Amino acid sequence: MMYKYFFACLEELGGAAMRRLLAIYGDEETVYKSAGENLITAKVLTEKQYEVLAKHRKNFDPEKEYEIFIKKYPDMKLVTIGMGEYPGRLKNIPALPYGLFYYGELPEEDKPAIGIIGARACSSYGREMAEYFGTEMARNGVTVISGMASGIDGISQRAAVDTGGKSYGILGSGADVCYPPGNKKLYEALKEKGGIISEYPPGTRPVNTNFPKRNRIISGLSDIVLVIESRMRSGTSITVNMALEQGRDVFAVPGRNTDELSKGCNNLIREGAGVAMNAECILDQLEAIFTSKGKKWGSKDPDGIKKHTPAGLSKNQVKIYEYLKDKGQQAGTEEIYSGLAGSMPVNVIMVELMEMTMKGVVKEHGGRYEVI
Repeated sequence: MMYKYFFACLEELGGAAMRRLLAIYGDEETVYKSAGENLITAKVLTEKQYEVLAKHRKNFDPEKEYEIFIKKYPDMKLVTIGMGEYPGRLKNIPALPYGLFYYGELPEEDKPAIGIIGARACSSYGREMAEYFGTEMARNGVTVISGMASGIDGISQRAAVDTGGKSYGILGSGADVCYPPGNKKLYEALKEKGGIISEYPPGTRPVNTNFPKRNRIISGLSDIVLVIESRMRSGTSITVNMALEQGRDVFAVPGRNTDELSKGCNNLIREGAGVAMNAECILDQLEAIFTSKGKKWGSKDPDGIKKHTPAGLSKNQVKIYEYLKDKGQQAGTEEIYSGLAGSMPVNVIMVELMEMTMKGVVKEHGGRYEVI
């Protein structure tokens, strides 16, 4: 394992070059001990890659450094290409990572996964959508993949774990470095209810050049990438382009044409991205993707994949909507109050019902309400 660690700490070489080396030499120890300058003439490595490898071999003692790693990070794990645990979704993406350092678990291969990305400085609408989609994906057994960034990323991941689902944070730093620091609670929650994953060795600081690279892992681990709020020119477009290059489906949440944070999403839709009107749009496509592969997954939702709530509802409105939907018939405010075990005052229920009526998700019949 110490030789795997040696190459996992050699970021400049890359997974494609390591795959070529392993095809020739068989394993990392043999590569370490045998690789010579003939790798350049055989076009296995470029001259620059060979120089980097030679320098790393000179300055990095695999046995000593690996011993330090396992003592300093006893809970951190390492998986590399060729190991059975290496994520299947990443095996055929361009520029696949050679190794992944991680806390917690790796995403399950037989469970659908969605990458949710978007603006860091999101609006209240973006926050609502991130909470809504994060919650609904988790409720239906869909893994949420994102970058644990401020804004859309972190909000959707928090919603997923709070709902009891799994989420994985892909970092542009070492897996031991929580970035941004303000997401420390989320970072710890992801360790327990999913995982923290990075291709960078422990201790790596979050420099700007790392984030575009890590985005290919977010999209690579996902079956679908969902964009919630994006300006016309933003870092989100890098992930979208990588997702398309990897053959992933891209969806976007539409917004008002006058909102700068919606222009990027609206433009994606204009260019052919799926329209994420609600969770069912995503769930239907995931079902189609898995069916085409002859796969199925068990939903956490007892009513199966089709149970969903409309987009744009507040947390209180979601509770009311789900109560009315489960009841299957009209109910007055007092009944709703009792059905929610008094967790919401009657006056609040009345205000929420009025807004829900205006949104067109419930209708009133003489003071009694039902879902549409």
